[in-house]
Amino acid sequence: MWLLIETACFYLYVTSAILFVLWRQLISVCARSVEISDMYKSLTDFIVYSAHNLTWFAINFVCCTMPLVCLFLLVGPHNEIAGAT
Repeated sequence: MWLLIETACFYLYVTSAILFVLWRQLISVCARSVEISDMYKSLTDFIVYSAHNLTWFAINFVCCTMPLVCLFLLVGPHNEIAGAT
């Protein structure tokens, strides 16, 4: 069971990183072109530039979605709770 929880945490972390990058890319596409760009961001990799924000987004995403995953994974309709028969 612990292996399932660890695997779900890993995949939720990867999903959160994908969502963060997609969200930031969509915002940059829809933003006005007259905004002043940060030169450091344009000179470095986006992931390196926003590593702090990505870390916090991933922590919050996993902490908010992992309880739901555990509820559906561990106490789903296919798993029978001991003593509830």
